[in-house]
Amino acid sequence: MLVHLSNMLSNNTALLPLIETAAAFDDLKALARTPKVTRLMFGTIDFQVDTGIKGDGDELIYFRSQLTLASRIAGIAAPVDGVTTAIDDAELLRQDTIRARNLGFRGKLCIHPKQLAPVHAAFLPAPEELDWAQRVTSAVRESDGSAISVDGKMVDAPVIAKAKDILNNSSTERRNR
Repeated sequence: MLVHLSNMLSNNTALLPLIETAAAFDDLKALARTPKVTRLMFGTIDFQVDTGIKGDGDELIYFRSQLTLASRIAGIAAPVDGVTTAIDDAELLRQDTIRARNLGFRGKLCIHPKQLAPVHAAFLPAPEELDWAQRVTSAVRESDGSAISVDGKMVDAPVIAKAKDILNNSSTERRNR
């Protein structure tokens, strides 16, 4: 059905399927590969109701991880996590957003405008991450192709890619604010 909808839409239209049921989760890879799908979103509350899962923490790690993996394999943007229903609990919102970020999500659905600033802040790299990424990229520039280490640890292509990703995410998030 999503493929049919995709075929009816103009080329500059993006689809963002909201994964809210076990059936949608079962079709995750196909949904991620559907033309015009640019990222997946996780409807955690409806998913919990549909599956009978109690809790939004460790209970959903497997499912969140699979959304990240399916997105990566399909070559689409990282997924968007579900809402935090506690509107006035800034610490819970921060923890939920950091968990999502650590699991490879790059966005979070919000249910109230006061959640926007804390969510944006939680997706920004921490100051120590930025400092590390800048030290790595600086060491690479100065190395002239020689083997290097930063903080006593080897720096190779994946470490350099991670540092660049942190710096890119930092500048992207700051532009989007």
